Amino acid sequence: MAKSFDSATYLRGLGWNGPGSSLNNSASGRSKPVTVAQKKTLSGVGRDRDTSFAWWDAVFTSVATKVGGDKTDQQHRTSTGILSHRPPPPQGNAYEPLTDEQKAARSTGLNLDAMAAVKLEMARRQLYSGFLRGSTLTGSNDDPKSPPASSASAGASVGKENDPSGRKKRKRDEQQERSEEKLAKVERKEAKRKRKEEKEARKAAKRDRKGKGKEVDSALSSSAAESTASSALVSVDVSTTGTPTEGEAEAPPSKEERRAQKKLRKSLAALAAVESASSAASPAPVVASIVATAASTPVTSASSVGADEAAYLEAKAVARRAEKEERRLAKLAKKALKEKSKTQA
Repeated sequence: MAKSFDSATYLRGLGWNGPGSSLNNSASGRSKPVTVAQKKTLSGVGRDRDTSFAWWDAVFTSVATKVGGDKTDQQHRTSTGILSHRPPPPQGNAYEPLTDEQKAARSTGLNLDAMAAVKLEMARRQLYSGFLRGSTLTGSNDDPKSPPASSASAGASVGKENDPSGRKKRKRDEQQERSEEKLAKVERKEAKRKRKEEKEARKAAKRDRKGKGKEVDSALSSSAAESTASSALVSVDVSTTGTPTEGEAEAPPSKEERRAQKKLRKSLAALAAVESASSAASPAPVVASIVATAASTPVTSASSVGADEAAYLEAKAVARRAEKEERRLAKLAKKALKEKSKTQA
């Protein structure tokens, strides 16, 4: 008697601990058997199949009749020789009368299945002929006289080296590219020139703003010069009248003295106007004009000569004081402008 093989005993000999434990003796092993899902319902593929015709019974019947040497199943085959799954045509028997179609088929000897297959094949060929043998569709804007793209490219590749028109076209393209590069270069130069002009305009505006500040300084200095000139004029007027001595009555100025005073006033007014126009004018012309005016005035008596000398000295002192005052006012004006610019920034 042959000895039976026990798989459990064999596995225990290899180190298996028995049911409920894995084969590799670790926690990651599988302790439960693999469950196989068995299909016991009609859900899934073939659920909506048509069971009105039992084609398997028809196949079994056709094969069973073939065993006895019956050749009648040839008419139920398709053109490929495979048994059809379609229901076979009704066959007459001795108990049922023949239909009109069966009588026509027997009288003419036509095979209805073969005719149906031919019709189906003709319909299929007619359907696919439009896809395989149809004409190529072209756009409405395409030129019908132009050759196909393939032939045109082939002709261009063949005669590309020996075609003079091709060389001319390439030359024109190169010239056009060079002209475009030159035009772009000119445009860049023009843009650079415009940027330079804008920069110069900004610098000029900045200089104008600075010039306005200098004009303010010159206006302040000119106002100081005018004030000093007016004070000098008053002092000259006072001094030219002559200082009366004790016991002498104040005599009114003569006609020549009044004329000299008038000329002195005019010269001082002109000097003040010149100083207001130019900010860098020095107060030295004040002294020179006073000296010239004093020298040009005619003196008729010795008392008037002494008065003119005193007026000259007084005017010189006033001019010095005016120069100092002008410098002081200019410094104050610059300091005020600096503080104002700092506060605005």
